[in-house]
Amino acid sequence: MNEILCDIVDLAEKNRIKAEIFSNRVRSKALTFNNDKVEEINYEERTDYYIRVIKDGKIGFYSAMNFLDIESAIKKSLNSSEFGEKVRFDFPMVDEFIYPKTYDTRLMQLMDQETAKLAGICEGFVHTLRLLNRQISCNLSLEIGETVTSIANTSGFFCSYKKSGFYLASWVKGFIDDRLVQHFDLLRSRKQEDLSRFAEQIVKELYWSENLVNVKTGDYKMLFMPSVSKVLFQGFLAMVNGGAVLKQESLLENRLGEKIFDNRLSITDDCSADWLLGSIPFDDEGVKASSKPIIEEGLFNNFLYDLKTGALAGTGSTGNGKRYEGKIRIAANNLLVGEGCLTLDDLIKEIDEGILVGTGMGSLDMNGNFNIVVENGYLISGGEIAGKIDNNLQVIGNIFNAFNSIMNISKERISSGSMLLPYIGFERLSLQAN
Repeated sequence: MNEILCDIVDLAEKNRIKAEIFSNRVRSKALTFNNDKVEEINYEERTDYYIRVIKDGKIGFYSAMNFLDIESAIKKSLNSSEFGEKVRFDFPMVDEFIYPKTYDTRLMQLMDQETAKLAGICEGFVHTLRLLNRQISCNLSLEIGETVTSIANTSGFFCSYKKSGFYLASWVKGFIDDRLVQHFDLLRSRKQEDLSRFAEQIVKELYWSENLVNVKTGDYKMLFMPSVSKVLFQGFLAMVNGGAVLKQESLLENRLGEKIFDNRLSITDDCSADWLLGSIPFDDEGVKASSKPIIEEGLFNNFLYDLKTGALAGTGSTGNGKRYEGKIRIAANNLLVGEGCLTLDDLIKEIDEGILVGTGMGSLDMNGNFNIVVENGYLISGGEIAGKIDNNLQVIGNIFNAFNSIMNISKERISSGSMLLPYIGFERLSLQAN
């Protein structure tokens, strides 16, 4: 693969073209584990290639999977550039990169061994669950894989890094006091150690589901688990996207340096933390990744840019160019929200009457308005979980109001995709019928 990247760059230089080639080699094994046995196994290996060229100030693209005809790729990229948009950036030169820990050799050895070794992860997970509740049954989907990312360009850049990780989806059923309770959840991680924490949380939520309750609509104190507050932070990232600012689509366009949230809230785009999903030495355009505060004690400090938008804004890239289906998009690396000083149990004890939203789906618009359909929600009464909410409800609010009425933030932080988030308590949010 390194030869292909070098050959593309050499051919581009001979034709006096600025060029970049990005390759992503993926290798993964997936299995389903139902009723204590493996039912299905799938293996995938592929390499994706993405080429960008700049000719006469206009950019062209080409992509291929597994096989790349070098001369044809350059020709098609040049043809694409005839209709491409004008750009003001050059491809970056190599820099001094920091390489966080992102590859677990032990995990990948499991993938390369016989299926029984891989199934052992599922068996260990189910065993952990049954230590907590012997009546549990479990259906699991597990995928383990690695990616090797390489970039070369005509500015002298040639670097690569690799990552490993796993994905586990679990559908758990158990009996508590002779009543069937069920729970679905998923985990994406780079560390096997996260499985124990994941199992403990699942069993805790199964016990919270022992009683079913109907809850009236109205305003409540609320606790969001990380997988739920992720909806708010994903919407917030759209507001700090440099492309949205240039299009005058962001409410934060002229608010750099202003206090926009509670001073207990700090949000960082971090790239260097070991083992987090979004940790990288450089982004998908070869720009050195750097950690930067987006919100610091409530103050808004930074927008995020890729090469194109950074050039247009006059700021340069912030190292946030990411490839999605081959196209460069602006995205955070790891979104880290600062921790508080109380445990989740402490946060629950502080609430006389309120709601804990465990899982939910929703969205946040560019005005900051959000709605989250409650999938797993729990009534808090007298500082304890009173039962699982049985009626169909949704949470309605505005991110600026919510993040300026924070009740407290937990000291525990849980990985949710490429975000590391605490449990967040809000003084008042609206619960409405769905």
